[in-house]
Amino acid sequence: MASIIGVETLQHTNGTTAATIASTGVVTFAKPQPPLVGSPVALSGLSNKTFTGIPAGTNRFTVVLDDVSGPTSGYLKLQLGTASGLETGTNYLVNDSNGTAGNSFAGYGNGTANDFRLTAWTNDTANMSGTITFTHLGGNKWMMGSHLISRAYSAYFISLTGQVNLSAECTQVKVFPATGNFDAGNVNLLLG
Repeated sequence: MASIIGVETLQHTNGTTAATIASTGVVTFAKPQPPLVGSPVALSGLSNKTFTGIPAGTNRFTVVLDDVSGPTSGYLKLQLGTASGLETGTNYLVNDSNGTAGNSFAGYGNGTANDFRLTAWTNDTANMSGTITFTHLGGNKWMMGSHLISRAYSAYFISLTGQVNLSAECTQVKVFPATGNFDAGNVNLLLG
């Protein structure tokens, strides 16, 4: 004998919906949003922001930038790290590029370095907004890609891509200007 349970919604005891069942029998599952690590961090006056405690087994995380500005000649840099500290060897493969709506495209900073860096964007009015996503490729290898804009240079798209092989599992990411302190902006970390 078959059992029939007459429900339209499956909920957790805290009231959040896990799934709904339409009268046609179609089941729709709730899609959890990846968690932000915390509230956005104001960068003005800081020399860096390091997000630590990236959970073991994380396969993707995103640094979220909102109008981030460094001092003049203080282009944006990022480093990944392990439980032992930040990786500072020259094992970062970096490509920093930009272009305009007219399809011109210029490459900068191709090669290896001790961090990921946006070397073409040194003017402190070039506040950066967007996302920089790190994806685990297996082992301790991470790929990085970005979608960035600058309100002051709205005709440009900005691309930063790269890859790094860490010495162990990734547990932290550091965001910092090449020199001095940040002038403005917020940063946050999105897990998942």
